[in-house]
Amino acid sequence: MQSETKSSSVNENFEKFDELNLNESLLRGIYQYGFDSPLEIQRRSLRSCLSGRDVMIQCESYSGKTITSLITVLQRIDVNCKDCQALIVVLTRDLAQSIYEIIVSLGQLMTLSCHCCIGGVQIREDTKALEKNVQIVVGTPARISDLLRRSILKNDQIRIVVFDNLDEIISYGFQKEIYEIIVALPNAFQSIVLLNTMSEELTKLTEKFLNDPVNILPEKKELTFENIQQYYVNVEREEWKFETLLDLLNLITTDQIILFCNSNEKIDWLSEKLREVNYKVSPLYRKMNSKERNESIKDFRRNLTRILIRTDLNENQMNIFQVNLLINYDLPTSLTQYQNRIGFSDEFHRKRILINFIINNENEMLNEFRQFYGISIEQLPLNVLS
Repeated sequence: MQSETKSSSVNENFEKFDELNLNESLLRGIYQYGFDSPLEIQRRSLRSCLSGRDVMIQCESYSGKTITSLITVLQRIDVNCKDCQALIVVLTRDLAQSIYEIIVSLGQLMTLSCHCCIGGVQIREDTKALEKNVQIVVGTPARISDLLRRSILKNDQIRIVVFDNLDEIISYGFQKEIYEIIVALPNAFQSIVLLNTMSEELTKLTEKFLNDPVNILPEKKELTFENIQQYYVNVEREEWKFETLLDLLNLITTDQIILFCNSNEKIDWLSEKLREVNYKVSPLYRKMNSKERNESIKDFRRNLTRILIRTDLNENQMNIFQVNLLINYDLPTSLTQYQNRIGFSDEFHRKRILINFIINNENEMLNEFRQFYGISIEQLPLNVLS
């Protein structure tokens, strides 16, 4: 029987990461990355995760649950043991790459190794990397299952497994691969299951491998936009957006910016227009292959480009970019899309600014965002950007 959070003997109350007795190098990595204080879901779950118990965390995307699992993984790694000790199973290549980048950043002061195992990459590349003693493996279900089956990925030292958004993994038909991963693992390992919604199918699955888990259930309001200031600019007509953007770019003092567009065609057009006026940009959208996406992300991460222009690649894709200014060049067309574009700011607990470009017929949609989320979206004052 799965236990409720309230019945757990683990005292979850803490206000600062310093109270958790974390590895000093990890703690410094957390603060250097910009996590000033724990979010509500982290206060409710981190102690249970760090205790070594099986934990199932159910709450909305971008609430901070993935960071909870990554801190736990990094804390539980024995840096003196060079074998694989942790698996993080995710749905998509993009998400795997994002989580890999975060692990590298959080653990930059620790002596550890991490590898990303995803489809679209030759398996011999994984074989070569895993032969060099990788301690943390992040990957997609099919690739991890395949590597375990071939004994390329050694399982005898694995002590913790994270299933990120397990409900989505199952909904996309990877239940067989999840079973194969579980069966291939040693008898004693800690499981952390992250999900947005629970179902009867998931209950039956998790009962097969979770041992007296702590259940962290959703509260009424896990997601807020308190750390993001939101504004709008009424450009009136679509054809005036680009000149408005150039005016803003001349005023902006921040180093890097993320622009959101609603279509691949718009991204291609906008990228070309910005390059014509000597801006360095990184486009990011669905039709790119994994190599192109990775190159675009790397260029932006290394500050080789100033502007990232993207669509909504995956509504649960974690955004790894330490960027304080976001611009909806195209206004989102739904409530969910709006949340997914800015909700990730709560995952990182950093202050950000969002600017929405609107044309005359989009005021109604903007009002819908205000009313549904109970947020303020005021006209942009010029002094904000300086």
